[in-house]
Amino acid sequence: MRRLDQLYKILTGLVMSFILIFSVNVPVYATEEDSPKDLSFNSVVEVESYSVEEGYIEAGKEATVNLTLHNANRNTAANSIFISVSSNSGMVYPSYGYDNQFYIGSLEADGSATVSIPVVVNSTFKSDYADFVCNIVYVSSGKQISNTSTMILPARGSNTIIVSAVDVSAHANLNSKSLLSISYYNKSSENVNDAILRIDGNLSDTTKAIDLDAVLGGKTYTKDCDIIFTQGGEQTISIVLEYTDINGDSIQQDLGTFKVTVDETSEATLTNNSGNVVLKTIGRIIAFLAFAAVIFSTIMYIKKR
Repeated sequence: MRRLDQLYKILTGLVMSFILIFSVNVPVYATEEDSPKDLSFNSVVEVESYSVEEGYIEAGKEATVNLTLHNANRNTAANSIFISVSSNSGMVYPSYGYDNQFYIGSLEADGSATVSIPVVVNSTFKSDYADFVCNIVYVSSGKQISNTSTMILPARGSNTIIVSAVDVSAHANLNSKSLLSISYYNKSSENVNDAILRIDGNLSDTTKAIDLDAVLGGKTYTKDCDIIFTQGGEQTISIVLEYTDINGDSIQQDLGTFKVTVDETSEATLTNNSGNVVLKTIGRIIAFLAFAAVIFSTIMYIKKR
């Protein structure tokens, strides 16, 4: 019995030693079924790009805003995507027959989709742009997530050249040069090469159109121009800036009307009058010298006799 007990202990020890030896540093490999199926974070759905189909929005007109949505996650899909649009300024809202919510559906990982949103612009809109807000709500990995993007929609009425000041002399002389000053700048990055001031009023033909030359993008200018009035008295002129903007549209920008008091005594008349006075004075001096010479000659003749 003692021998059997000893043999049993020896065998038990060998078995335990065998188990310990082969259980150390043995790697454990997970099967495909044991690995987690979702190895990524939640998807991020964003506005990848946007555009106004007509190129710009305009007061009182309809337009179409095209939004391209993108699932930025490369591993996980986004489901049950809804978007709602709005404008904080209240200048842009959905066209008649549409509400502000749109169902997109699902976007696979790294997928994109484009949605067209018909909008109408408030008739009182006068700005260079309008804000447009898109709120995105979707489900990813069983969680509801939201994301908001704010965009800027360009307006047709936005001016490329901004006129900061126009100054016209309140008094002028008939048929003489009078000063008109204008300060302006090009707010875009594109050059404007055909800017012209059109001036309506009783002016000489040569000063009714003033070329402003090239207006370079981002540059500020002050230009002094000459205008010549052809009628005297109380005169009114109106000034319009004309040019082709960066979209190829012809722009006519009203710069206002100005009243000028024109003195009918022109500089030319004053010059002529001054010239006549000088000629008369010279003539009188010559006549006096001639008369003096005659008197002197007469006196000398009498003395000789």
